[in-house]
Amino acid sequence: MTLAASIQWDLLPPLTLTSRSLNAAGMLEPAYDVGGDSFDYALNDSFFQMAIVDAAGHGIAAAMISVLAVGSYRHDRREGHGIDRIHSNLDAVLETHQPRAAFATGQLAHVDLLTGAMSWTNAGHPPPLLVRGGRVERELQCPPTPPWGFGHLATDRAVPIGTEQLVPGDQVLFYTDGVVESRDPGGEFFGLDRLARLVAEHSGVAARPEETARRVVQSVIDHSGDPLRDDATLVLWQWDGPLA
Repeated sequence: MTLAASIQWDLLPPLTLTSRSLNAAGMLEPAYDVGGDSFDYALNDSFFQMAIVDAAGHGIAAAMISVLAVGSYRHDRREGHGIDRIHSNLDAVLETHQPRAAFATGQLAHVDLLTGAMSWTNAGHPPPLLVRGGRVERELQCPPTPPWGFGHLATDRAVPIGTEQLVPGDQVLFYTDGVVESRDPGGEFFGLDRLARLVAEHSGVAARPEETARRVVQSVIDHSGDPLRDDATLVLWQWDGPLA
């Protein structure tokens, strides 16, 4: 591994998380020149909490942005702050401690395991996908803020929060742009339609989240044909209903 890749891997949580009501999996396939992706998730009491981060740039500079972003997120999550405050603090940390050109896109999510109520924020990142009944039903929309580190450009400093009521069996997929923007040798993008089709195909045969995530990332690698130009990262979870 390069130093940047080693830093990146050391940030990650365990690649699977299992509980009585929710199973989650994360996959990160780094580009040859590390692109600064990262993610984090945890169970706290009856809540599942998650962050996905895509830092600007490549190499050590991008890895260090991810270190700061994930560190800020974990600190505030452990302090029990809501996702709007965590989002704002993360933006302020990057703006204060990184050069003005340094930024990261990403999303934060929170799921109540007792009710299936999901909330999330979006810092200039591709929207997540809701998988229901073995198909991708839709993108989950939340008005985005500027990327973290560029919050000073926002006209309204309030952080919008998206909400969705999950039903048992629902899966939610978060991903970075390195997945859909991966190109084959002829220049064709992997694309959102292909991603949605593969997720639905594998979810429809009752594959566990980690198996679906693994197969999708392998499809991205196969599509690119060459070393990836950007990191490809997925976080997929399934809520199976209230805790027994």
